[in-house]
Amino acid sequence: MAAAGSRARRGLPVMCKDSPVLAPARIAVALAWELGLSGDQAEPRPPATTSRKLSPAMSDDFYNEPKLIPGGIVIDDRGEVMFCNDFQFAGIKRFYLVRNHRAGLVRAWHGHKVEHKFIMCLLGAAKVGAIPLGQPPSSLPTTWTLSAKKPAVLHIPAGWANGWMSLTDNTLMAFCSTSTLDESLSDDFRYAARYWDCWDIEER
Repeated sequence: MAAAGSRARRGLPVMCKDSPVLAPARIAVALAWELGLSGDQAEPRPPATTSRKLSPAMSDDFYNEPKLIPGGIVIDDRGEVMFCNDFQFAGIKRFYLVRNHRAGLVRAWHGHKVEHKFIMCLLGAAKVGAIPLGQPPSSLPTTWTLSAKKPAVLHIPAGWANGWMSLTDNTLMAFCSTSTLDESLSDDFRYAARYWDCWDIEER
């Protein structure tokens, strides 16, 4: 219990047999502390304020364009920590995980005029596409390859449609949204999976 008391005095979450599941952000802080990371190696951030402002990922610098927010991974003899310190959860109202049954399955296209989404690949790899709503089918979406081996968060702003294709059988994707489910359902614009077709993998 002495160790637990020490952690509590430092403001860190205390894990015990009867503890509830910790929020993802607090788990990241605990892991980073346990691995002794400091400085540029994923130093834990101070607790988030109660402000309902949107994430810095939605600042005026790139509010209207998709943005890849880079993360990183630190490995030592004890294990590894994957992180994305420049992404904050302020403004996020819900999150969900999606997994396909096989590689090569496309989930697209899904757009919103108000809602922002943030996408991260937790396992495997995926090809993600985004395009402004209202573009003709001949338009070519912008694409990214997200991989759990290179942590990053992709911001899809309001006014854009997005879709993705699993590149591995074990791909697991995490989505964070700035809208509640009810808000999202009333701001929902869908297109056929190959309405904008960017899913072919060119052999090279």
